[in-house]
Amino acid sequence: MIKQYFMTYSTSLQNHSAIDDGISIDIKNMVKEKGKTCISIIIPTHRIGSDRQGDHLEIERSVLVAKNLVQYEPKLLKAIDALLETIDYTHNKEGLGLFVSLNIKKLIKFPFPVTKKVVVSKYFHLHDLINIENYKVHYYLLDLSKKEIRLFHGVMDLLEEITENNFPKKIIEEYEYNKPSQSTSYAGYAHEKGFEKDKSILQQIRLKNIFNEADKSLLKFLGTKNHPLILCGSTKVVDLYKSVTDFSDNIVAIISDNFQYTDIHELEIFAWEQIQSFIDRQKLKLVNEFKEKIGEGLGVYGIEDVWQATREGKGFKLLVEKDYGKPAFVTRDNKLFLKGPQEKYTRHSDVVNDIITTVLEKNGNVTILEKDNLKDYKRIALINRY
Repeated sequence: MIKQYFMTYSTSLQNHSAIDDGISIDIKNMVKEKGKTCISIIIPTHRIGSDRQGDHLEIERSVLVAKNLVQYEPKLLKAIDALLETIDYTHNKEGLGLFVSLNIKKLIKFPFPVTKKVVVSKYFHLHDLINIENYKVHYYLLDLSKKEIRLFHGVMDLLEEITENNFPKKIIEEYEYNKPSQSTSYAGYAHEKGFEKDKSILQQIRLKNIFNEADKSLLKFLGTKNHPLILCGSTKVVDLYKSVTDFSDNIVAIISDNFQYTDIHELEIFAWEQIQSFIDRQKLKLVNEFKEKIGEGLGVYGIEDVWQATREGKGFKLLVEKDYGKPAFVTRDNKLFLKGPQEKYTRHSDVVNDIITTVLEKNGNVTILEKDNLKDYKRIALINRY
């Protein structure tokens, strides 16, 4: 059984300047490839089950489609083949992405479902990569039991156990059990019942003290940062820990089972489900922020208005629904039309990806939301700087 606990929690989604590792550097480099031939191949895959056997064939089919679109560019064909050889099909996730240009050769595994796409354009298709950045929030999981306390650091669907600062912490019961002497059968039974009651109270007091010590050890990890905290343990034990913790505001979810003796990969799946749900709730807060900005004259929505504001450098926070794309026509003076205008134009197969790239070029933020989160705002919205 999994319980959800909601709280007020602020986090910087999609702050590329603040995160300087892994995929965020890749995004910056991919943005710089604008204007060159950029190949984006994104395919749904399977972690487990018989469906995983078909992933190899589906990937090869999608790669063949892409290679046919760049058949006269031998360097790109060679780069695609080299990347294809690096795929480990035994450790799939929910999706796989291959990104290739003259300067980029990147393989990405997605820990969430993706839609199949084969895109050859003057831009990389960045939606799913940005969604990874949105979910790349550092969090902690505290695994509680009456025998041991373990702490894990997590990012998306990966957990790493912390073995420092008193973690893991063994819980050893330190009391003597002296069975009472019995004067009569009834008196002996009453004395024994009383002892068992005292023993239970002592256990709870001791466990509370141990949890209090563990909570102080968390200060190093949670003291200066608002990292989310997930608790894992029986309801009784978790409630006892909650009664002593100084980090109630960090708790975002509770997995009310004890996974002390299960495989860590199973625990990773449960933790990822919880943190993904938490971040999705944070994303929705940006929609509320956008609604407020409309009243202040700083919010625009719909592809035409967002395009214009982006071109003028106003874009601060761009909100886009997952997989939303739109073909359009752009004239020489950068005016956008959804139908071919009379004057000379360039056709864009997906102008949404063009907008995303422009916002990132101008140091704006991009957040990918689930489908229908922006249905009242034509699937795309922008908070302007001015």
